[in-house]
Amino acid sequence: MNKKIIKIVLNVLFYTAGIFILISVLLNHSSGLNKGEKAPQINLTDLNGKNINLENLKGKVVVLDFFAVWCPPCKKMIPKIVELNNYYKDKDVVFIGIHVIADHPGVESLQKFVGKYKINYPVISSTYEIENMYKIKSYPTMVIINKEGFVEENLVGNVYEGTLKNIIDDLLNYRQ
Repeated sequence: MNKKIIKIVLNVLFYTAGIFILISVLLNHSSGLNKGEKAPQINLTDLNGKNINLENLKGKVVVLDFFAVWCPPCKKMIPKIVELNNYYKDKDVVFIGIHVIADHPGVESLQKFVGKYKINYPVISSTYEIENMYKIKSYPTMVIINKEGFVEENLVGNVYEGTLKNIIDDLLNYRQ
């Protein structure tokens, strides 16, 4: 009987400690940049050799899509982003795919992925520095930057296309 009580007490202590650690991590673990923070600078070359520099995109709404080729939710979001890129083609909106550094399949494989998913917006390979500056912890993560270069939204996981469109329309100061 004593061994059973000791085992129960140890299990309760173990699970209580685990819950405490989890809550501490969740409360202290920053997930993404906050609204109103200046968007950290990105200055990289996309898969087509074009320079992508956030400073040059001021005056436009910028949507950064941090994704991984192995990530099912990321793959689910890409067609929605392609559609929105077509919709906002002639407007002051720029979509940029940022492939995560932790899963670097190589340029050739990434180009095949871009072709398979018919990605029609610039795609760059991330760096640890960019992911740290943007505090990327999970994928997909979309960071929406307003025309002045400040973070407007930080969306993690699949995002409803209408929600994304509403945010962009608000930043463009109109509704269609």
